[in-house]
Amino acid sequence: MIELVRGTEGFAAIQHDWNELYRRSGSENPFLTHAWLANWLAAFGEEKHVAILSRRGGELKGGLVARQAGSGFTAIEAHTYWSEVLNDGEESLALLFDHCARQRAQRMELHGPEVASSRERLTHAAAGKFVVLAKNPWVTRCITVAASLDAYLATRDGKTRSELRRKMRRFGERAPAAEVSCYGADRRAEAIAIVEAVERQSWKLEAGTAIASSARDVAFYRGIFSLESNGGTPLLYALEQSGEPIAFVFGVRHQRRFYALKTSFREPWADLAPGLVLFCKLIALMSADGSVASIELLGRDSRWKREMATDCRNYCVYELLACDMSTRLNSMAHTHVRPLIARLQQARAKE
Repeated sequence: MIELVRGTEGFAAIQHDWNELYRRSGSENPFLTHAWLANWLAAFGEEKHVAILSRRGGELKGGLVARQAGSGFTAIEAHTYWSEVLNDGEESLALLFDHCARQRAQRMELHGPEVASSRERLTHAAAGKFVVLAKNPWVTRCITVAASLDAYLATRDGKTRSELRRKMRRFGERAPAAEVSCYGADRRAEAIAIVEAVERQSWKLEAGTAIASSARDVAFYRGIFSLESNGGTPLLYALEQSGEPIAFVFGVRHQRRFYALKTSFREPWADLAPGLVLFCKLIALMSADGSVASIELLGRDSRWKREMATDCRNYCVYELLACDMSTRLNSMAHTHVRPLIARLQQARAKE
C-alpha cells in the first residue's frame, strides 16, 4: 500500500519507522535522515509537500519526500541537494514505483548519481510502470583530506599551489594571530552570533544569498544545531583574529564527511581571500585530528571550488514518466535524436 503523509506532525509520527528504514538501507546520505527532513519540512514545508510511503505487511519499505504537483511528484531542492528514494533494496524500490503507478502518478522526479548503475537500477525497478530519463546534470566538488596540508597542496597544479601559499602568507602577515575556532551544538548561540556578524559585512547580504536574507533560511539553519545525532553533527568553523570573526564555514559532519553548507566572509578582508585561507587551515586541522576523510563543497559550482577540489561527484535529475506511447516517443527522442542533433551541430560548427 502507499500512504501520503502531510505536515510536520504527520512526518514526526513516522520517525521510528523512517529511522529503521534508514538503518536497513545502509544509506550514507545525511539528507535522507528523518532529522534532516523534519527540519527541512518545519522551515520550508507547505501543504503540497508530502512523504510518499510504501509499506508491506505494515513495515516501511520505501519513502520519498517530494512536492505533489498535479498528477505527479517533483523533487525538493532547496537545502537538500540529493532528493532520493530511501529504500532497503531494489525490490522495495520497485514496490514504491508500483504503488505510485497504481495511484495513477504520471510523473516523478528524483535526484541521483549520474552513473550507468544508478540509471539501470531505476530503470529495472520502474520497468513496465515508468520510463526513466536522465536530465539536468550538475556537479558537486569535494576535497580529499590528505595526511597534511602540504600533502594536499602537492595534489594541486603548480599555479594553484603557488597562489594558495601566497594568499596564506599575505593573510598571515596582516593577521598573524588569526586561528580557527570550532563551534558545535553546545555553543549554538555563539555560532549564530558569528554568522550574523560576518553576514552584516558580506556581499551575500546584498545579493540575497545570506542566511539572514530569508526568515525561512534562518529557521532552517538554526534548526540544524538541534539535529538528532543520525542527521549529522553540526559544526561551524570560524577564522578569527583577536576574537573577531573574519570568515566562517557552517556544515554537518556525517560518517567522516564534512558537508560544507554555507560560507561567508567580511568584505573588508576580501583582498586577502579569507575564505580560501579558512579552507586551507581547515584541511590542516582535519588532517591532524583524522575525524574527516573529505570535505563536500555543496551548493552552486564556482571557480574557487574547482581550484581547491580534488574530485567531483556527478548528479542529475531522473524524470520518471508513466508508460504510454507519447512517453516512449519522448524517451526515444531524448535518448537518441537529441544527442544526434547535438553531434551534427558540433560537426557543422567545425566546418
